[in-house]
Amino acid sequence: AIRISGIDFVSTGMKEILQELAYQMEYICGERSDDAVFAFQFGSDNHSRFREDHIFALCSEKPIRVFGNTEVLSASEEMVLCTEEYDGELKQIKRPANVVIKAIDIFKWEVLEYKVKDSKESCIIQHSIDILESKWV
Repeated sequence: AIRISGIDFVSTGMKEILQELAYQMEYICGERSDDAVFAFQFGSDNHSRFREDHIFALCSEKPIRVFGNTEVLSASEEMVLCTEEYDGELKQIKRPANVVIKAIDIFKWEVLEYKVKDSKESCIIQHSIDILESKWV
């Protein structure tokens, strides 16, 4: 899989596509304050390479934040119990109470590091990453 980076990151076409998607996600977030909205981008460039990029909108932020290809850089040793749902399945999962992520800020189109504000946001972000990477257990 190819992630948004290198030549893709400087591509005006890629930037415009993902920023348009981010604006749509902003609309979908609406008044949701405890949620995230996911988006996937799958496909290929003239069938020469496969793409697997993902973005999610953190609806609790106003204005919302839209992160691309998010990775956890560091996690606290302190754990919290997160109640999570996906596709009608509800689970409780122990996760780090605080994380720092590295991602692409889709609106600003720049790489950033972001420290979560609280354990609830930490749960939402980690859950989002797991869903997008097909790792939610």
